Amino acid sequence: MDFSDIFRIVNLATAVLMVLGGVANFFPIGIQSIIIGCYCIIFGIATGLLEFQIPPQVARYASFMFSFVGRGVFYLFIGSVIIGSPWYQITPGVLVAVIGIAYIGLEFVPSIEPPANMRDAADAGWGTRALQQRSKQLRLASEDAGKGVQYVYDVVMGMDMGIGRKA
Repeated sequence: MDFSDIFRIVNLATAVLMVLGGVANFFPIGIQSIIIGCYCIIFGIATGLLEFQIPPQVARYASFMFSFVGRGVFYLFIGSVIIGSPWYQITPGVLVAVIGIAYIGLEFVPSIEPPANMRDAADAGWGTRALQQRSKQLRLASEDAGKGVQYVYDVVMGMDMGIGRKA
């Protein structure tokens, strides 16, 4: 079954909750609360934008956002950061954290596949195939370097042997 639209709505709702939680963290006003609020707002906006367009840098450097466990742990973390004493911090924080726990649980349900935007982006970033290709490139480069070292060794040893001999 394809739940892509449902996941998109849940992710957008979570992004809105992150932004609201970030705004709620501005109060009471203080340096720490403003910094935490700004981070939550930035992460909320970024999460919302990921539902519409995925920049290649995100797929490469934030590939955790393209698996249920990675996104779930991220939501759980942001939810725990949002939670504070007043109800207007507890509500969005708990909701984001619960969605994070649900995402972590979805990783272990084999009948539910990740939405299309999560699958496509994971393949574009440092997914399994990309890692295998990079590993092969590094292995070939290492073999070429080994051949170069062997050549230098042979030349040096050949010169050594030729210097000490008398004809």
